[in-house]
Amino acid sequence: MAAAAPAPPLSVRGTWCALRIPTGHDVLFSAKAALAASLCLLIGFSQHLENPYWSALTVYVLVGQPEAGAIRSKAVFRLVGTLVGGVISILLGMAFASNVGALLIASIIMILVTYYPKTIDRTPTSYTWFSAPLTIAVIAITQAPVPGTIFAFAMTRMAEIALAILMVGLVDSAIAPRSAMPAFVRTMTDWRDRASEWAGAALAPDASAATAARQERRLGLHKLAGLLVPLDGLAVQLPYDIVPRPPGRREMRLIRLTIGHLIAHFGSANIWVDAARCSSHGAEAFEALVQETRDWLLDRHALDDPAILEHATRGEALSERLAAFETHMALAQDDDTLVRAVTLLRLVDLVEHWSRMEQTLHAVATGKALPRLLAIAAKQAKPIRSTDFLLGLIDMVPLALALTLCAALWYSTTWTASIAAMVFVFISLGFVIGTPGALQAANGITVWITGTSVMALVYQFLVLPRVTAFQVLLGVLLVVLFPLGLLAAMSPAGVLMLANGFAFLGLQSAYTADPNVTLELLFGSLAGCFIAAAALHLCRFDRDRFHARRLEIGLRQDLIDIARNRRVPDRDRFLSLSVDRMALYYGIVDALPAADPLHRADLVDTFRTAANLLRMRLRESAVSDDTAAAARTVRAGFAALCEGQPEPGREQLLGQVEVACRAALAEPPGPARTQMLAGLVGLRLSLTAPPAFSQDGQAA
Repeated sequence: MAAAAPAPPLSVRGTWCALRIPTGHDVLFSAKAALAASLCLLIGFSQHLENPYWSALTVYVLVGQPEAGAIRSKAVFRLVGTLVGGVISILLGMAFASNVGALLIASIIMILVTYYPKTIDRTPTSYTWFSAPLTIAVIAITQAPVPGTIFAFAMTRMAEIALAILMVGLVDSAIAPRSAMPAFVRTMTDWRDRASEWAGAALAPDASAATAARQERRLGLHKLAGLLVPLDGLAVQLPYDIVPRPPGRREMRLIRLTIGHLIAHFGSANIWVDAARCSSHGAEAFEALVQETRDWLLDRHALDDPAILEHATRGEALSERLAAFETHMALAQDDDTLVRAVTLLRLVDLVEHWSRMEQTLHAVATGKALPRLLAIAAKQAKPIRSTDFLLGLIDMVPLALALTLCAALWYSTTWTASIAAMVFVFISLGFVIGTPGALQAANGITVWITGTSVMALVYQFLVLPRVTAFQVLLGVLLVVLFPLGLLAAMSPAGVLMLANGFAFLGLQSAYTADPNVTLELLFGSLAGCFIAAAALHLCRFDRDRFHARRLEIGLRQDLIDIARNRRVPDRDRFLSLSVDRMALYYGIVDALPAADPLHRADLVDTFRTAANLLRMRLRESAVSDDTAAAARTVRAGFAALCEGQPEPGREQLLGQVEVACRAALAEPPGPARTQMLAGLVGLRLSLTAPPAFSQDGQAA
């Protein structure tokens, strides 16, 4: 049964569900944010900056996550994005100073161009590509009627953003800075423990080979793969953390790559179970080694405990014993012994990568340097993630449509509030594009911006005209900022309300209230929100299902490419990309209706088949021509099967695999023979295994 999808965080229901009794961390978060915003306003008003509210806006956007690493990394991305957007705005103003219409069109195009990278980047770095188009909207769009002011406005805007970044950094560093490292250690410890229990259950002597048990292991593997999504964010934020020696991006990339390898090994768990059920000669020694591996995996230590290094060293010795026995068993000719040999080969890789994970996590948790060999591996590790360029373009359509509608409204009616509407179109859509329940979130944003506009009107007409002392003005603002800061600690709706409240104030004079300008901005902001919601409604489609379908197609295409392409893919790249696709896929599919056919797609089986084909390909050049020819026939057969062609059928393909196995058995002992047999035995087990799903998508 599919799990019910949670409400989008920015929707009204999602915000309601996020409310709770404020904790001490919530109070501290709100107080620090209010202090940083107050310092920005104090400096801005005392130095007569053009509009100090922009600095206060930036404060609340930066502190959306309370950890120091998240705040500092976001500050860097905000600064870079603001500089990029400011420079682009200045260049647009210079190029189209004499033609306001052309300036608006060019600004909209550049907003779309600079926002597109955000739609395909799933890491916190994408905030750079939110800040750049936002800056273009605030500078080039709002100043389009007077393009001669763009340069001065851009300089002021960038100075105000820099002020906010400085104040946030000072306040966060001086008052109870919160490291992200403890959360990372807890996350990785929990994942390590769950992976250990999962592997221990798969290697247990009584592990069931029934289809229901296979399906249960498969679902557990889906959850383990889900770590990659939050790990991508931590990999960007931890290098900015406040620990004495924050981990570098290389260490984080090595952790991600190693976890990808481990999940790939776990995908072969059914082979372990099948091997345990064999009953030929030599089973006792094999079972003793498997039990030793299981005990070693279940022996866990704290990540900062030096005992974990001794545990990793024992793992290296265990790996050598497994490899020695596997070499002996690989010389046999009977099927049961070959299955055991393949199992031992997979366990060798599993133990090696588990030891590498423990050493790397210990180095990160304790702030120590990686051992030399691991440092070399970290230098070579590359961050490979699934990127859907087409989906990113489709996600951009509502934003392009809404901005175009606002521009057409301005051109046809000369309604000056259409300019403000463009800014709030971007604010409304920029937060929700590419997220689940985007239309619900956009409706929620309309509610929050409406409420924020009302509060801004009260401030403009009831507070600002009656307050002459800045201290009193700041006190009034704090009465609102502190409770909204508590809301921001619980839900992004609080951040949105604070940011938009200051944006509403920032689009007009900071020192005097003009009723005409204020009402015009009010109507423009609401018009922008409604146009954004209408554009989302017109362009709505089943994004989750579309994305999941493309992930499935991508993994099947990888299998076909491995089977047919002349060039052999890089193994690490294939593993990282495939595991990332599976993590995304199962995170999406679990929320789809239970009757959806995508629940029946077995990506783990596709991945395992592709990995076995790649294992064969990497050794084809080192075996005889007859064995290589048989392997090529097998590869072509699996490619045809994956494409849905009627020939060869599974029975005929199984016969081709048996022919290739006999050819590989005739090869002289060595790594090429071992790896070729490992791939072929894995393919044979895939063909003979019962289906993981029945026609209704449940366990068969």
